[in-house]
Amino acid sequence: MQDTNLLNTTQAAKALGVSVDQIRRMISNGQIKSIQTHDRSPHLIPTAEILRNTVIKPRSSRMSFDEYCELDGLNASLIKRLNKSLNHYLSS
Repeated sequence: MQDTNLLNTTQAAKALGVSVDQIRRMISNGQIKSIQTHDRSPHLIPTAEILRNTVIKPRSSRMSFDEYCELDGLNASLIKRLNKSLNHYLSS
C-alpha cells in the first residue's frame, strides 16, 4: 500500500505540468525534496513539495476590470469606490 502523501515522479510531473525528466532535474538540483528507501529505488515526492512548487498562473490581462472582479466574486463598483477613497486618503 502506497502512502497517499507521496507521489512517484510520473504523478509529480503530471501534477506540476512538466516532464518526468524535469522532475528528475528538479530533484537533482535540490528544487524538490524526495525520498528514496535505498540507492537506485524510485524517488517518492511528498505532496507538500508539489504544493510548494506549484506556480499560480496570473489571469489573462485581456480581461476588463469588471470581468476580473466578477471572476473573483467581487463587486467592481465597490472596489472602484474603495480605490477612489484610498487614493483620496493617500493624497491628503
